[in-house]
Amino acid sequence: MRIVACSFCQRPQSEVFPTSSGKKGCAECLVNLYNCCRCEVYLEDGGGKWWDDGLAYCNPCAARTPRCSWCSRPAFEQVSKDPVLCVYCAHNFPVCDHCGDLIHGHCTTYQNRVYCRKCGDRWPLCLDCGTAIEGRADCPNCGGPARACGGCGTLFTGRWIVYQSMWYCLDCYWQACGRCRFCQEKKPPDGDTRCRECLSQRVQSQGVAQDLLDEVQWFCRDELGLVVEQPYKLKLAESAAAIPKLHTDAYMLSLTTVGLWVPKERTMWAVKGYPFWFTSAVLAHEHAHAWQQENCPPQSQDLLEGFAAWVEWRVVQNLGYASFAENMYRLPCPIYGRGLRRCLQLEQQVGAQGLLHKVKTMRNFSKWTSFWAMLDEM
Repeated sequence: MRIVACSFCQRPQSEVFPTSSGKKGCAECLVNLYNCCRCEVYLEDGGGKWWDDGLAYCNPCAARTPRCSWCSRPAFEQVSKDPVLCVYCAHNFPVCDHCGDLIHGHCTTYQNRVYCRKCGDRWPLCLDCGTAIEGRADCPNCGGPARACGGCGTLFTGRWIVYQSMWYCLDCYWQACGRCRFCQEKKPPDGDTRCRECLSQRVQSQGVAQDLLDEVQWFCRDELGLVVEQPYKLKLAESAAAIPKLHTDAYMLSLTTVGLWVPKERTMWAVKGYPFWFTSAVLAHEHAHAWQQENCPPQSQDLLEGFAAWVEWRVVQNLGYASFAENMYRLPCPIYGRGLRRCLQLEQQVGAQGLLHKVKTMRNFSKWTSFWAMLDEM
């Protein structure tokens, strides 16, 4: 048996253990030190990082491992690679009821089920229970029929809307309800799904988009107290397809990307051709994300998008588009709609300034806020 002297007490020992500084210590001398949860080396001061859940990592192990996009700790065990999420943060994200993947962006909801964008776009849902139906015309769980549009009869592979007890695809819905698909106000039947006002005032240039952003920044600063200190760029895309698909949480209108905030580049994207007021709403949403990047810790998806939706909702209300604001509030999406309702519930309790102050420190909504918002939804 090899005898080695302990680097700390200098006594000969039959068993010593490595430390982060390269020393060898006996069990008695190392009793108060943490182990790296990866390589089990003992951590001396400056040799690693300790987290509030009791986990510790040495610096070499942490440097070799991707960091979780939610908690920023090394993600040794990952539940998602794009974005990187560790197993300890999985509870902050809903799970797709069809494929089981974590949802960190746009989703489809029906009958208390939630689907990721990939499954929601691809599979029609059962008319009776909401199960995603793959490769057949009836539900494998209950035998119910796949949902089809009441206007054109096409099976749904994307978002749908209920109107007067009928289920419609988006194109048929706007024809059936007689409302503008942008401002959602009543319009005369003329074969177009857009009203004259929304058609006549559309963003066609970078200069107009920048003017609208200046107005949004003024409103957020003077009315909400929300100020983004660091400058960022605004880019206007010719179409949704021209926006770089860097993130899965791009802001959507039905299944079309209408806005995007790119944190690493500090760049905001909007799409040409939308009405002035709607572009202002999109810019407000992305402006809120810029503020969150400067002021907030990593946040759950419903808080991250719910707060941005709250800023957008306030801008839409100020512009006078009550129908659109009401539909934002009633949106069944567990990320955007539910997040907005929880922010509005919190605003009722502490006011707009209090909401901003709380969001700066929150990682997710408290159970108390969620409870009161749930009562409002009921």
